[in-house]
Amino acid sequence: MHGAWHGAWAWDALTPELEARGHRVVGPELPREDVDAGAAEYARVVIDALDRADDAIVVGHSLGGMTVPLVPHACTCTCAPTFRNPATR
Repeated sequence: MHGAWHGAWAWDALTPELEARGHRVVGPELPREDVDAGAAEYARVVIDALDRADDAIVVGHSLGGMTVPLVPHACTCTCAPTFRNPATR
C-alpha cells in the first residue's frame, strides 16, 4: 500500500521484479483524497483488491502502513503483513 503523498504508481519499479519471481501483484489506489476515509476504509480497498486470494503478503509504506495490520482481521486469506522502510534497501 502506498503512502499519503504517493499513488499505486509508487510500486511500479518493484512490481516487475516480483512478477518475474512468480508473484501476483496488486497495488490499489487508496482513497486518500477522501478526508473522511480512515484505516478501515483503506483496508476494505485492499481486501477487495486481493479478490479472495488464498494467501497474501501485504506491504505498506508510510500511510499505507496503518492499513496493513487491519487486513488479516477482515480477510479470509492467510496474510503476512510487512512494513517497508524507504530508508533501507
